Amino acid sequence: FSLSPFIRYSQQSAVLSSIVASARRSGHIVMYLPDGDRLRKNGFFITPNALREGMFDLQNLSQEACAAMLATHRDDLKGMKVDKATMERYFKDTQLQRITDYSGDTMPLVDLLNYAQERKAHAPMCYSVLVDILMNQDEKPFLVVMDDFNGYYDRGQYFHMAYDEDVREPIPYEKINLFEQALAAMALLAGDDEDKKAESPKMMKRGGIIVAITESH
Repeated sequence: FSLSPFIRYSQQSAVLSSIVASARRSGHIVMYLPDGDRLRKNGFFITPNALREGMFDLQNLSQEACAAMLATHRDDLKGMKVDKATMERYFKDTQLQRITDYSGDTMPLVDLLNYAQERKAHAPMCYSVLVDILMNQDEKPFLVVMDDFNGYYDRGQYFHMAYDEDVREPIPYEKINLFEQALAAMALLAGDDEDKKAESPKMMKRGGIIVAITESH
């Protein structure tokens, strides 16, 4: 559901923070993406994904998100394993060979997030694996909370020659690793291209998504 657009920015953010805190106390694992206006503008630089053609990575913000999950949910994530098929969905073989804790079969999810802090270039892949694992497990409820959500329908702020040779057209948010899975869960395509068609929702097995919109963006 969406919070009222008439809630002032500070109030809306306070409400979301309360929801996040309450959900965590209730046993939810929460992926909180606050200040969506910053996330959609200030990722510093964006790079083409090494494996998935047409996808792009925000290294700094992915590393930041992985660190936040470790800080708030390390104990909840202990015992969760990453399987080979999921790893291969996001990492190239040459990238996997650099992860010393990966046996080729499974890897503790916490170890993967620690690795994201050591190697920024691989943080986007680690983030994508993290969200994929959490969305497809049903042991613990997983909640995604996004602030300033209507900002994602504004013109994009990330550009790259690999997407548009003239660097004039922004990369759609659903093609950026940080936002990809949340938008797919809601079967939404950001931006104003009415010709684009969304696929069926790819929701998490247990949990949900809460977004808040603001008048200021």
